[in-house]
Amino acid sequence: MESAPTIPRTSPLVGAPDRAEREVVLADYRPAHNRIAARFGLREDPDGLAALAAWYRPPDDARGAVLLDDAMFLWDMVRAIRPRMMVELGTASGVSTAVLLRAMADVHGASPWSVETFDLMSHVYWDPGVPVGYAARQMTPLLADRATIHAGRVAADIGREIGTRGGHLLPLVFIDACHKHPYPVADLLGVLPALAPGAWVILHDINLPARAAEFAARTGEDVHWGERGAKLLYDAWPHEKSAGGGAVPNIGAIRLPERVPGARFDASCLRGLIGEPWECEPDAATLSRLHGVLNPPLCARIAGAARRLLDRA
Repeated sequence: MESAPTIPRTSPLVGAPDRAEREVVLADYRPAHNRIAARFGLREDPDGLAALAAWYRPPDDARGAVLLDDAMFLWDMVRAIRPRMMVELGTASGVSTAVLLRAMADVHGASPWSVETFDLMSHVYWDPGVPVGYAARQMTPLLADRATIHAGRVAADIGREIGTRGGHLLPLVFIDACHKHPYPVADLLGVLPALAPGAWVILHDINLPARAAEFAARTGEDVHWGERGAKLLYDAWPHEKSAGGGAVPNIGAIRLPERVPGARFDASCLRGLIGEPWECEPDAATLSRLHGVLNPPLCARIAGAARRLLDRA
C-alpha cells in the first residue's frame, strides 16, 4: 500500500501558530513567494510576508480556516492581480475574509476597494448560533466595514449578479466552499459568467486528502474531511496554474485562457473531471450546470423546449 505523503506540521489545524511555527512557515513558503513575484514582475517582499505572519491570529474556535501558508498565498495573489473587488465563495468563520481584507488594504490603502464574500449558510457549519464571517471583525476591526457578507447565496449568484455588471468582470476570485466532488467544479461553472478574460481562480484544499491522511496518522483519529473535489479540479485543469508553498501545498490558483471571458469559456475540457465518481449527490441547480457541460446539445434543446412552453402559457 502506498504510504501517505509526509507533511511538515507548519501550522495547526485550529488556532494561531506560535513564533517557531511562523518561522518554519515563512521559510517553507518563501520559494513560492519568489516564484509568484517573478511570474508577475513584482519585487520580492519578505518584510511584507513577515508582517502578515505576525498579524495572523485567527480565533481558536475557527474550524477549517485557511492556515498561515494559505494566507500568504492569498496575500501574494491579491498583490499580483490587484483587484478592486475581491470575491470569495465560502465564508465560514471569516478568517480568509480577514486575510483578504488585510491584503486588499496593503495593496490599495484608503482608495476604493471591497471584499464580497458569499456563503450558502448564515451560520458557521459547526455552531448554528455563530454567524458566518465573525472572525473578520475580530481580526480586522478597522477594515471589516469594507466587507459585505452575502449569506444564503451560492456560486450561481456571483455569476448572475456580477456577470451582468458590464465592464466590471472579476480578475480574481477565491473558491473555498464544499470540497466534495463535483461541487468545486460546479462552483467554478457557476462563477464563470463573472470572470474576466485570463482571470485567476484560487482554490483552497487542493491537497485535502493528503492533509487528512497525515492528520489521521499523526493523531490516530478517524477523519471524515478528506474530500477530493478541489484536488481533482486543480490537477485536471489544462491551462495555467500555480500552487502555494511547502512540501504539499494546500492552496493553488488556476487561470482562464487569455482573451477568453468566463462567459465564453469552453468547459468541455472539464468533462472527464465531471465524470469522475462523485462524493455526494448535488442539488438540482448544480446538476443542471454539470449536465450542461456533459451534454450541451441536449441541454440547449431542453432550454428551447422550456422557452416554447413558457411562450404558449
